[in-house]
Amino acid sequence: GINAEYGKQWYQRRVRGTSPILGIHVAANQQAQLIVFIGPREKFTKTEFDAINNFISRGGSVLLSLGDGGEGKYDTNINFLLEDYGIMINSDSVIRTSYYKYFHPKEAYIANGVLNREINKGGGKIVGGDIDNENPVGQNLTFVYPYGATLHVVKPSVPVLSSGSTSLPINRHN
Repeated sequence: GINAEYGKQWYQRRVRGTSPILGIHVAANQQAQLIVFIGPREKFTKTEFDAINNFISRGGSVLLSLGDGGEGKYDTNINFLLEDYGIMINSDSVIRTSYYKYFHPKEAYIANGVLNREINKGGGKIVGGDIDNENPVGQNLTFVYPYGATLHVVKPSVPVLSSGSTSLPINRHN
């Protein structure tokens, strides 16, 4: 059947021989626009960080997904790269303080966590205070943030989502 392991094996077969750096070799591909890292569980080398930074400097994008506990739980050093861009993954968990829709407290339903109005607009929600809208009351895009850590974000980066007012970060170490 098709599952995550099958997808990983397909990917590894497809890229075999293109570069000794599995996963980062895409950065050398001039046609690639996005590199995706889903829960990296190994430490990156300087060569890999350089390849990622070169990819970004050429206009490429990186999507990184890492769960609660941050890089300590995943045994990675991705914060070393992220710090150059004003981002750090904290070693904590986002937890919903009250039950709503989802059973596990780490499946945090966020009703008021959108910080950038354009995300609400893109999601088809009415943004309060817009002159174009007849309804002055705003609506927020809701989302679920399952088993996630918080981020520390400073310039040059800008946060666009938050954990909202009904979720808490726990075990914060900064």
